[in-house]
Amino acid sequence: MQRTIYKELFYILLIGAISIILNALIFPYTNALYGLVQGRYSGFFLNPNSAGFTCLLGVAISYSIINAKHRLIGQAIFTLAGILTLSRTFIVVWVLINILAVVKDRKNLLAPIIGMFALILVVTFSNKKLFAADRFEALTAFFGEGEVKTKTIKNDSRDQTWAQYYDYVFEKPFFGNGYKSFQVKTKKLPGAHNTFLMIIGESGIFPFLVFIGLYFYLFKNSLKYFKKEPNLIYILIVVLLNFMVSHTFFANYQSMALSLFIYLKIRNYDNSSELDLTETNKI
Repeated sequence: MQRTIYKELFYILLIGAISIILNALIFPYTNALYGLVQGRYSGFFLNPNSAGFTCLLGVAISYSIINAKHRLIGQAIFTLAGILTLSRTFIVVWVLINILAVVKDRKNLLAPIIGMFALILVVTFSNKKLFAADRFEALTAFFGEGEVKTKTIKNDSRDQTWAQYYDYVFEKPFFGNGYKSFQVKTKKLPGAHNTFLMIIGESGIFPFLVFIGLYFYLFKNSLKYFKKEPNLIYILIVVLLNFMVSHTFFANYQSMALSLFIYLKIRNYDNSSELDLTETNKI
């Protein structure tokens, strides 16, 4: 991660995003044949939530690409692919990242316009039979009546899943319920689908406070260098909000690797600042 640059991440993620679009347009029935999630497309990632997370990372990193043509094409591909995953988290975080990007520089306003165009294309020209009915209804509800939108968006919400684990947290608040106890899906429990809940539930309050402290450090310092390198906070927002819907931190290493990437960037800036201060004092 020390040697990795934004450009490398951007093009690797772009390949994955293209696979999602190909999955939806050319191989729409493949998911059903192999027992994967039907009506939500994921390409190489197999899981639509992982695919949506990848597209969000692509959008976040795209603002670091200097070549305007490549940046806009990439943003269009990541946005379209993300919409095809029918991930509610993707829509929310995509909006948040683009708002921050526009606040940073009004020239970034073109990306949200591209996104709205992609959304209109999907809603207008897609064959509804190829999408998961409830998810597609939640997506199209933004263009319909308020009552329908409320029902569809709240359907299968994560807070109902989290609530099933609260009693287990309070039963063993100090030392937790043991590794994987909040990760494994059972007949009674679906998995915590929340990294923060998973850590406090499995290991107790002390490791949880350490975990919170680590990400508070990353968040504080990403804000510190926002004007110099806004991509850090964009990526961190994706990682943190992914924590709110997943429990795969110890099994799927993209969040861990990206957190390390952000940390190394911060340390490089800190060291540069210290070096500049030392040189100034010498003068």
